[in-house]
Amino acid sequence: NGGIVPNPLNPMTMVARVTNHFGCSATMTLTLVVNPLPVPAVPTPLEVCDGDNNGFAEFDLTEKDIEITNGETNVTIRYYTTRALAEIGSLTDQILGLYTNDNPFQDFVWARVENTLTGCYAIVKLELIVNLVPDVPTPGFGNLLACESTSGSAIFELTGNNPLG
Repeated sequence: NGGIVPNPLNPMTMVARVTNHFGCSATMTLTLVVNPLPVPAVPTPLEVCDGDNNGFAEFDLTEKDIEITNGETNVTIRYYTTRALAEIGSLTDQILGLYTNDNPFQDFVWARVENTLTGCYAIVKLELIVNLVPDVPTPGFGNLLACESTSGSAIFELTGNNPLG
């Protein structure tokens, strides 16, 4: 069967026989167990504001841990800059601490969600978005004043810097 054995039961016990070229054989019992993969949720993008509007910012990737694990227990999450690195899962290649995006305004990292009991893992992509901070009003914008009405309130037109009424 080419070494491929379907397992209709989980776990499944089978007997293996090894025979050498002299016709001598030995048998042993094997148990085949298929462990389930973690089932992470695909996270919503992680968004931060760009203080200097250059398209780069620092991200705390762990802010998405709870969303990604979706309540699953016995899992750890490690983040990587590429899917290939996440597949390898090396501890030395993981992103530690704050991460600054490589591509301006939008970038991606990959989360490796690994079962701490079985070692089985799944990988999900996390989108990182850097949002521009709006321009502050010009120095001549000034304060807005209006005469008090009987209600103690007034309506202001902020786009033109003029009180209405």
